[in-house]
Amino acid sequence: MTFTGITSFNNYHIYTEAVTSQQLKAQIEFFKEALDQFGATSPKQVVELWVKGFEEGNGVLQYSVLCNKLKENLIKSLGEATNYFWIIGGSSPSLQKYEMVSNKKLSSSTYEVIVKLTWVATDYKKSEKKTLIIIKVKDKWCIEDIR
Repeated sequence: MTFTGITSFNNYHIYTEAVTSQQLKAQIEFFKEALDQFGATSPKQVVELWVKGFEEGNGVLQYSVLCNKLKENLIKSLGEATNYFWIIGGSSPSLQKYEMVSNKKLSSSTYEVIVKLTWVATDYKKSEKKTLIIIKVKDKWCIEDIR
């Protein structure tokens, strides 16, 4: 192992070296595993993080608020985080605004939220509604279904 430098931070010595593809893949997996330990604390926060994923083109934000089945579907559609950047969308169209049209409590651990997304591009403006089924799993909230 060839070190390219040593940095000290709060009494920790960090050895920097050229990072290999294998090391980056392992680090991404560690981050993904850590992210799976955290979650939204309310249905409202689920919606905010899910929408922020569109605003920033960040699939990781959306991954963070999906239930396990939808996380698997996201990985199938975007590829493993170790191989791709999980960038969603592009510069156009962009999300201009969103609105929670309804927020219906179905049970103590299930909500149905309808979100209106308004997309804009140079030559058009389009709105669409998505229905999110948000459930509580242990002490975290996540999206179980998107229609």
